[in-house]
Amino acid sequence: MDKDPTNKFERIGNNIVKKMMGLKLIDKPRAERLTSRYTVAPRIYGLRKTHKNTCKLRPVVSCINSPSYKFNEDIQFTLEIEQNNRISFLDILIERREGCLITDWFIKPISSGRLLNFESNHPRAQKIGMITGLLDRMIKLSNEAHWEKNYKIISNLLLKNGYNKSFINAIVGKFRQEVSNRLNNNIRVANSFTYCRFPFIRGLSYEINRCFIGTNVRLAFYNLLKINSVYTKLKDPLKKEERSGLVYKITCECNRCYIGQTKQFLVSRVKQHVNDCKNVNAAKDNKTALASHHFDQHHNFNFENTSILDNERNWFKRNISEMFFIKVNNTVNKRTDTNNLSILYNDILKKYKSEI
Repeated sequence: MDKDPTNKFERIGNNIVKKMMGLKLIDKPRAERLTSRYTVAPRIYGLRKTHKNTCKLRPVVSCINSPSYKFNEDIQFTLEIEQNNRISFLDILIERREGCLITDWFIKPISSGRLLNFESNHPRAQKIGMITGLLDRMIKLSNEAHWEKNYKIISNLLLKNGYNKSFINAIVGKFRQEVSNRLNNNIRVANSFTYCRFPFIRGLSYEINRCFIGTNVRLAFYNLLKINSVYTKLKDPLKKEERSGLVYKITCECNRCYIGQTKQFLVSRVKQHVNDCKNVNAAKDNKTALASHHFDQHHNFNFENTSILDNERNWFKRNISEMFFIKVNNTVNKRTDTNNLSILYNDILKKYKSEI
């Protein structure tokens, strides 16, 4: 392929939107929402199949901000027909029986059956919570006639994931008793505890939690080691020059800088700045603060090392971010660039600027 066809497909899509508006199939606001700008090519990456023994990847195509992201003419809806008066949807099975619809908790035949392992480095309360959540979902999705069968299925799943039988029986027995009490008395005990987030360190975290016995405070543990710290990032990042909707910084040889924001690709915006600094534009009216500084002080900017300070698609939030970075950096920007920033932020920004 000699040339990136992304812009071509963007024009084709936008022309279709114009034709639809011309034929009055859509109104102007909807046409504006469907119009694409500064799109990028879809990217393919792989998700690691952790439940497989070998290193296998599931290919995923990310179409975010691609030419067809806002609309797709090829979307097709599938129709699934029930078999033997049964049809499954996600984790629920619906059955027609004697003029009634009976539901049951459904597990796909290809399910790996993998749950949070008993030997994993997670607090005991989190493992109990996982089991209780599994039981609670089963109860809510299935008819009472299927409960006994599903209790056995869950117990077998837990056994395969390293849980001992006595532990399983204790949790399931307590849950069944609570369900029975709710059905008979329609009473749900309110939780009066206040939970605080705290890192889980085996042994130490439990000792600290005991310090709160006698109060209404309990610690909610979280793991320091997470999945994303184990596996590398499989999604290729966008090149800096292909990113859009951002706040950027261009440094000057005098150690000051220019802060700007753009919805365009960064490469396009930088090219505009380079063009503004050409001698032919020296007498141009309404020059940017960057161009004014270049011609007035005869300073050169380092366009090759333009850095990205923030990514924000929302125009209003992006403007707030730009004003924040103008305030905390030694910039060549005009004073009017921060006129819309509330004075309530001044003390906070001054303190932040003094500490960086």
